[in-house]
Amino acid sequence: MKVLDWWEIKDKGLYWVYLPNGDIEIINVAVNGVFTYIGIDDEFVFTSEEHAGYKFVRAEPPKLPVPSQYQEGHLNHQRNNGDSRFPFHVEGYWRQRELMVEHVGPGRHTAAFLDRQDAELPWPYIWQIPEFDVQHFINKLADIEDVADEARYRGFSICRITGENRGNCEYKYKGWKWPGGLIEYIRLGVPPSRAFYAFIMDVPQNECEWLPTYNRTEDE
Repeated sequence: MKVLDWWEIKDKGLYWVYLPNGDIEIINVAVNGVFTYIGIDDEFVFTSEEHAGYKFVRAEPPKLPVPSQYQEGHLNHQRNNGDSRFPFHVEGYWRQRELMVEHVGPGRHTAAFLDRQDAELPWPYIWQIPEFDVQHFINKLADIEDVADEARYRGFSICRITGENRGNCEYKYKGWKWPGGLIEYIRLGVPPSRAFYAFIMDVPQNECEWLPTYNRTEDE
């Protein structure tokens, strides 16, 4: 920080003005040297008669931290997934639309009103989490799918992100179940829930706290 006299002000920007009587004001200096007081549109110029006893300090704007990818992903995840959750020991079934639309009263609903059960499911957000080794998890999940019970159903699921066919099978393994297309969501960058990751990787949940819970409790 450098204290300046009026003739030393060369750069535009905000300055603290220390008056001879002890008062402090803020001015905004323009390119051509004129300045305005905050909240007043009138322009003024520096003069030796007016500003001889004044001191000025450049007011540097604070450097706010840039949100990390984790913070941005968490914000996006929470924006539309505030209270949504997967059913007990079920992973990877997503609601039909990104925005959750609620019933607004008896006999009244929005044009895109969703079935309540579907609306309570999460939405898949791509979220790059530095601590999450995507390929390592995919490899482990694929190994488990090789030995899990597999059931096939009529029709097929459409990917909520790309619109591609995500298949029509469901895996069941040690009390958990998930759709066959889940692995492709993971590949796209959608993180699994903390509980499902801990189950697949056979680790305690406190070792993967950087993953979202999808509002599961620890015993889920």
